[in-house]
Amino acid sequence: FQKWAPNLHAYYRQTMDKLGNHPKYRNIEGAGQGSVFGSMTVNYGSSVVTVPHRDHKNLAFGWCAVVALGDFNPREGGHLVLHEPRLAVEFPPGSAALIPSAVLTHSNALIAPQDQRASVTFYSSGSIFRFVDNGFQTLRSVQVSKNGTDYKFLLAQMKGDHRDRDGVNQGREGRWKRGLALYSTLQQLSENIFE
Repeated sequence: FQKWAPNLHAYYRQTMDKLGNHPKYRNIEGAGQGSVFGSMTVNYGSSVVTVPHRDHKNLAFGWCAVVALGDFNPREGGHLVLHEPRLAVEFPPGSAALIPSAVLTHSNALIAPQDQRASVTFYSSGSIFRFVDNGFQTLRSVQVSKNGTDYKFLLAQMKGDHRDRDGVNQGREGRWKRGLALYSTLQQLSENIFE
């Protein structure tokens, strides 16, 4: 994650560090010691299959890590299917992929009845980032307090009106631009490789 999207990874790291260093939330653990992801899910059983879906509660411009486990023939099944680009990628046991799971419909292909497949996913809810970015406040807590000078500003931000403190409306487009600016270009990645 850090190699392919260093700026996005840094945003995840900074957010989790802020959460972990806050006196009230110090004991909250994310997906594991040192992980930049807020959550981890283990999908297990004899044949784990996901239906086409988007993880709409994840950070909209964020990434999700998916790891395939099990004993199955990856040429015959278990493919990682990315629907909008119309890709079915062989995804052998032990493989990992980073995908923008909130905006890209994804699933995995069936495996043979005698095969076994499980998966582990690492992800972060968009609400974690909003909570930390808004001064460790939920929309409800901002509505209840109503006495701070930043009440209207924070309330508008949490409802999607992204004006900066000078009143310039950033809107949804501004939020997306800020998120996409965290992605790396191929040129930036190639420069990082040769540093």
